[in-house]
Amino acid sequence: MNISIKTLAAIMLLILICHASAAFASEESIKPYDLLRGIQKAFEQGLYDQVEKNCIKALNINPRFFPAYNILGAVYAKKEGTEMKSISYFEKSLALVENQPLVYNEIAALCRKIDKIDKAILYLEKGL
Repeated sequence: MNISIKTLAAIMLLILICHASAAFASEESIKPYDLLRGIQKAFEQGLYDQVEKNCIKALNINPRFFPAYNILGAVYAKKEGTEMKSISYFEKSLALVENQPLVYNEIAALCRKIDKIDKAILYLEKGL
């Protein structure tokens, strides 16, 4: 049997996708990435309570699902007086995946907003 490299690569990619999907599956077969479309739509509509609920649901399925921490950080960045909570969520995301320059910039902006200029500079430098 003669299989082309393209066909073999496609089969390997399919196996990888299936394996990755199974790794994120819960008992109910809900995956964190399945929730993202609804979370994004709710965020765009300003339905932040729904966004928070679905992000927490995604984190209950997979606590290492860093996009949910970023989204929670963005939700609390929009609310007045919750800057520290927002920073906390962004920091949780960075603890999982360090290479996120935009997240460092978001934290720096929040630090500047609450007059923690030294901390803002530190985060801007980390984001470079």
